[in-house]
Amino acid sequence: DQIFGVSVSQALDGRSRMPAGSGQRSSLFGMPVSVTAGYLYDDNVNRVDKDTDALSDDVYSVVLATNSRMPIGARGEFTLTGALEADRRRHYEKLSRNAIGITGSYRHRLGDGFHAVSVGANALARLDRYDSDLRSGHRYGVAINARQSLTPRIDWFAELARNHRHADSSVFDLEYTSLLLDLGYSLGRWGTAYVTGEYRDGESVSSNPGAAYPGIPSVVDDAFPATHFAYKY
Repeated sequence: DQIFGVSVSQALDGRSRMPAGSGQRSSLFGMPVSVTAGYLYDDNVNRVDKDTDALSDDVYSVVLATNSRMPIGARGEFTLTGALEADRRRHYEKLSRNAIGITGSYRHRLGDGFHAVSVGANALARLDRYDSDLRSGHRYGVAINARQSLTPRIDWFAELARNHRHADSSVFDLEYTSLLLDLGYSLGRWGTAYVTGEYRDGESVSSNPGAAYPGIPSVVDDAFPATHFAYKY
């Protein structure tokens, strides 16, 4: 699957651009509040193996986030982040989602030099409300990660996570492990460009056209045409 996206984050008083989660303070609210608007193009929203069955869509999103930071020792920091999210789909509207979540994370820098690696851990809990009658529910997860600046413009990030999702339909109850690798390149005042890859191992859902397969957990998927069945593998 290939996903292409762009996003812009800014303090709510509009005085300066800021990266999401940066903690820069908005003088209007007196606390670190950011709003992020994004666009994604997803060439396989139904997560099928055959390219001929893949459905594509445009995704428009807005995230409102705030956080509180607490230094721990000389090199550590704990951050508590709350976020409100809204995703809207252009074609498959029942995949649109509203969510509220909270994340607690700890980060520790292993040295004082520019190239010092930072390691961390986080825990996430989130409530999801989809326009689909099958997908709404909650999810939680834990992760460990590492980050390093290679040059003033280039840095990398890696994260290993364990995720659990509970939905209105048991077909969408999922448990999986994910490995994410991210390479960022600073464009100066224009922001940062990222190349991201993710590998997942565990349960997944695919919505395919045609009849249901006996013995495989499935349900008629209300997000796509009536001939599509959602299968859990």
